[in-house]
Amino acid sequence: IQEKWEWLYDDRWRYFWTVPKKEDFPTIHEYLEQNPYYKNPVVAKLGPSERILVHDHGNTPQYLYNMAINEPEGSRMAIHPTGIVPYKPGDIYKLYVHNKHAVINGGEWRYHLMMKAEDID
Repeated sequence: IQEKWEWLYDDRWRYFWTVPKKEDFPTIHEYLEQNPYYKNPVVAKLGPSERILVHDHGNTPQYLYNMAINEPEGSRMAIHPTGIVPYKPGDIYKLYVHNKHAVINGGEWRYHLMMKAEDID
């Protein structure tokens, strides 16, 4: 699967993403089939002890649903003005990514599933 991952930003971070295909991510693919309101899924992985610096997703207000596949010990994700998001594996948070946010990873690869969605509230 490694060759299917793409760098998201640049060589400063070991941060990769890929679109979950059925043959590579059968459990995620099944979950998405059972929850068809989630759109444009991306599996992201962040290297051990890496950081995603403070950023936002541009001028267009937008939400992303972010599911923790795992959450290595010592990992922290924060978003303004909420603060620390208390992720546990399997948690899904609806994040207003127009706001500034950042991640500090623990000592293992961190995997998250990010999705857009139809209005499911």
